[in-house]
Amino acid sequence: MDRFPIYLFPPSEHRWYVAGAPLIGGQPIAGPPQSADVAAGGWWVCEWSAAILRTRDQHAAWRAFLATLNSGVNAIEVPALDILQPWPGGVVPLPEPHSDGAPFADDSLYATEPIVASLAAAAYMPAWPAPATAPTQAQIAITSGNALRGGEYFSVTGPSGMVRMHMVCRVLSTSGDVSTVSLIPPFREDMTSGTAVDFNEPRCTMKGDVASIADAWPKIQPPFVGRPSIKFVEAF
Repeated sequence: MDRFPIYLFPPSEHRWYVAGAPLIGGQPIAGPPQSADVAAGGWWVCEWSAAILRTRDQHAAWRAFLATLNSGVNAIEVPALDILQPWPGGVVPLPEPHSDGAPFADDSLYATEPIVASLAAAAYMPAWPAPATAPTQAQIAITSGNALRGGEYFSVTGPSGMVRMHMVCRVLSTSGDVSTVSLIPPFREDMTSGTAVDFNEPRCTMKGDVASIADAWPKIQPPFVGRPSIKFVEAF
């Protein structure tokens, strides 16, 4: 599956959030209206504003990327650019060259994965209908990395091969290197014990938002400058 090339289009700004489908009741005699979420836990949305496109190569690469989306029909993996991960020692790792200081032939460097984590027990997709206020729980073992504190993104790949992103809400308990956490959104499928949990490069399978994908084609301003933005929604 294609992956959104964030290294080609670093953002001027971006944000991730979990969207839902709340139902709002009528106005009661006293107090605010009641509300309920019928979205089964919600879905990820990513809004990405790319840096300015100036060169021919930048414009061509952006157009080629939009073509792979096929007007929002095709799914891609979208990485979450984030630094609030449980990095060992609390330090974001930097890519490293060879021992003699030289990079690879394409000028790339070694990419390390310092955080090693997995599910310490099977985790299950909730049976719906279920209370939308009750997030999924999981037991996560971190054998290399800092302790979880809440707010961290991670991704898992289920039996279907789809990569899904989640966020730790709260750490409910910790025993040794295993933390029991609540998370959003809920798991999309049942997960087996030992499934790898990726905190190093969390990402989500998404599609271009059909309602706004036309806006991703940049308006060109002289001299051939574009400031594109795009909205992704989680693919199902």
